Amino acid sequence: MKRHLLCCVLFLSLAASSCLVQAQAHKPKKGQHIPHASQRELIAFVSAHTGHDEIFVIGTDGKGLKPITKGNEASHDPHWSPDRRYIAFTRGGGEGADAYVIHPDGTGLKRLTQSKFYTACEGWLPRGEPILIHRESCPSGYYTIDVDGTHLKRVSTEWASADWTPNGKHTVFAKPVTKEEDDPRSEVWLGDSKLKQARQITHFAASSSNPLWSPDGSRFVFVTEYGRRKGVYVYNRNTNKLKRVLDTDSLDCQGTPLWLPNGQQLAFMGSYKAFEGHKTDIGDSLILPNGQSLPAFYLVTKATRTAKNDNQIHVMNSDGTRLRCLTNYWGGVDSIMCTRDGRIIFESALASDVGGVMNNLWGLHIINTDGTGFRTLWTEPKRKAKP
Repeated sequence: MKRHLLCCVLFLSLAASSCLVQAQAHKPKKGQHIPHASQRELIAFVSAHTGHDEIFVIGTDGKGLKPITKGNEASHDPHWSPDRRYIAFTRGGGEGADAYVIHPDGTGLKRLTQSKFYTACEGWLPRGEPILIHRESCPSGYYTIDVDGTHLKRVSTEWASADWTPNGKHTVFAKPVTKEEDDPRSEVWLGDSKLKQARQITHFAASSSNPLWSPDGSRFVFVTEYGRRKGVYVYNRNTNKLKRVLDTDSLDCQGTPLWLPNGQQLAFMGSYKAFEGHKTDIGDSLILPNGQSLPAFYLVTKATRTAKNDNQIHVMNSDGTRLRCLTNYWGGVDSIMCTRDGRIIFESALASDVGGVMNNLWGLHIINTDGTGFRTLWTEPKRKAKP
């Protein structure tokens, strides 16, 4: 069960100053000035150990943990603004939720929407432009809204997901081609910043979704989830070429891969279907479909475990070469993100055996893209009982 939700954007602050500054996130595409002096990179994540979901920030050095939301409703889906002055997030659950913004020090909380239906914060447009939200009714679709809650504008009723290039000149989006819930097919389209002159990139008759631009805006990656075209694809806008870089028949990719800051590598979570029903003991090794030898999954007892449902972190070149598995943790990995210097932060349950009882300690961890440098940043305290 997922315990946290990592924000996919980072924040830099001056360690010796409380003022908020413009700084560069993990995507150097923004072209923002990086301040000199001591810097600390911050991440935002969600934990429910206080009783329900709240948003916290912490440094990539494991210091400076701070809760920034507190209320009677769950707060989740944090998104940093491009200038790092705000975090936009969703508060609420079930059928009712609204979009909010707050400063990363926990001040300046503002409610942006007041809807009777579920309204979710989806992120920020490039260069500090409006916040992108999604409403499920009245009418449903994607909207933009300013940070002060004004200028609500509907931009699309057809998207399933969308992303803009860093300079804001191009957009890529997935659009459903069927309305049947049991056949949710969607295709990927490429358009300009005004959402005009869009042209269809895929004709797969399958579910292609969640495209993401590379840091330099020259390529985007997306996943096709079923059918004979199933896999991870990279499209090059300059050459107009589409390439399948990962066949997911044996290695199941969870979500769209993330671009590393160098723009040449992709990171993703995945599990190996080829080993369905195959059990491993301590000391065993597995031979993956690409011939790579994977050490046994992390176990602290001699009990056997099926490997098929354990998502692990993988890194590969953007052309599909040099696929590597970085982790082998019992229980798997969730919610990966990339730091500005190219490391990967993730959540996982590190298992411990106390008195013969298995305990899962959920927490945030960091690792280099070559599999070295692992360390734990934060471990979730024991949860408080709900009133």
